[in-house]
Amino acid sequence: MRAVVLATLTVPLLMTGCSFAPKYERPPVQTSPAYKELPTAESKDLWKTGQPKDDAIRGPWWQLFNDSELDALE
Repeated sequence: MRAVVLATLTVPLLMTGCSFAPKYERPPVQTSPAYKELPTAESKDLWKTGQPKDDAIRGPWWQLFNDSELDALE
């Protein structure tokens, strides 16, 4: 009985050292130092800088749904 327990413990320990997989090396990657595309005249017409209006008072938004039950809840 003792030999069976000893064998079941030592065999997995010995097998963990038998790895045939090659050692992993990260592939080299070329990274650019900065973003290379600058805005063109055409893209400036299409895009604009975001201007958040978090401070603006939005009023009773729930009245957009025209629901009297929602009005009562609010």
